[in-house]
Amino acid sequence: MTMPSPSQASTEFIHPYVSPVVWGFEQPGFHASASAAREQMLARLAAAEHPLDRVGPWLRRSGQQPEFSGPWRPKLYLCVGPADYWRVVERVHTCTTVAAHSIALKTFVHADPKLSIRDAAADDHVFARPDKIVVYTGLAPLELLVDALAACVGEAQTHTLAHTAALARHGLGAGVASEAIRVAADPRFLSVSWRTYEAFARTWLAINAAVVDAEYGSDAWLARMNIAPDGGPSCLDPDVATTRFIGTQWRRIVGDDFDGIY
Repeated sequence: MTMPSPSQASTEFIHPYVSPVVWGFEQPGFHASASAAREQMLARLAAAEHPLDRVGPWLRRSGQQPEFSGPWRPKLYLCVGPADYWRVVERVHTCTTVAAHSIALKTFVHADPKLSIRDAAADDHVFARPDKIVVYTGLAPLELLVDALAACVGEAQTHTLAHTAALARHGLGAGVASEAIRVAADPRFLSVSWRTYEAFARTWLAINAAVVDAEYGSDAWLARMNIAPDGGPSCLDPDVATTRFIGTQWRRIVGDDFDGIY
């Protein structure tokens, strides 16, 4: 029996930004108020002299922690709905605990008015993308950050985020009732975000299921790729053997000319 050859994943079939679409952010009411709410928030943040940078559609703030040197960089997502969005964004940007224990914070503040989620589902410039509040950190401060972010979220409406893990999976958030905080870890050694990594890996697996089943078994392969069955990383700090295996498999998935994509 001849074993089938694996095919590389094609970005044509991969839409890592689209799951899940948060439709509430596409409602006319949110768009009608977004501009005014954003400008009022930015004015208050500027008056408070917070060191903020606007980069494209993102508002960024550097934290006081040094860049994480390991191959995997943990990050926390806040998944809040449109009614609470601007309030939570401002709270997070002005939270001293978040600043003290994070590497960086980025929040989505400006959508391209020419685009909608219907004709730009994989685009980086629409409010309906699910990951709009992201905190980058190391391993040690995670619990402190979870508590601080839970206070920022309060009783806000939440939404799901398919490519991330629940806090409890990684022993975080004991006593935190909010489901708005999710966790993942960027494989920095691959020069991609976690979301892109999982989207490419799952798409490649779907295309090459026969090959993977013959070599490892699909479930076992996902486990070795540090991808949990229900999405997100199985571990935030995989061992050296796992990281090496992933590096080898990644070259099968994307080839040698892939430059990275976040």
